[in-house]
Amino acid sequence: RTFQDHLSKEITRSQRYNHSVSLLLMDIDHFKNFNDTYGHQTGDLVLQEVARSLTDTIRLNDVAARYGGEEFAVILPETSPDKASLIGERIRRKIESTAINNGKQNLSVTVSIGCSTIPDHTKNKQEIINFADTAMYHSKKQGRNKFTLYSKKI
Repeated sequence: RTFQDHLSKEITRSQRYNHSVSLLLMDIDHFKNFNDTYGHQTGDLVLQEVARSLTDTIRLNDVAARYGGEEFAVILPETSPDKASLIGERIRRKIESTAINNGKQNLSVTVSIGCSTIPDHTKNKQEIINFADTAMYHSKKQGRNKFTLYSKKI
């Protein structure tokens, strides 16, 4: 709910001041297989490390949130599609390069990221979420560990 409140507030602010707001949605690639192979405690550790990588990588005014089981969202206020693409790619590389030590070995995970922006792609809260989700699934279909900016072509 906090994520939804922050997103609503940022959309209202972006419309009032004629600024962009971008939304990143990301999903940990093959998380179920990872959980099944290494156990739920290691899965929890992965979630914590991905969250830490996010908070270490985003800017002070950005908002990161867990969006579902292994999905995360990042609200990027006053961020154009070009800048959101740079941030999304930086997040993807940070997570990919993070070693996750479960006490026995160093493991790593990747994420598939999708992005949508108001007003470039939509002016609507539900659509910015849907379009970022569409872009995220496009990243997965393109081989995972990718960033995709929404377009009508995908």
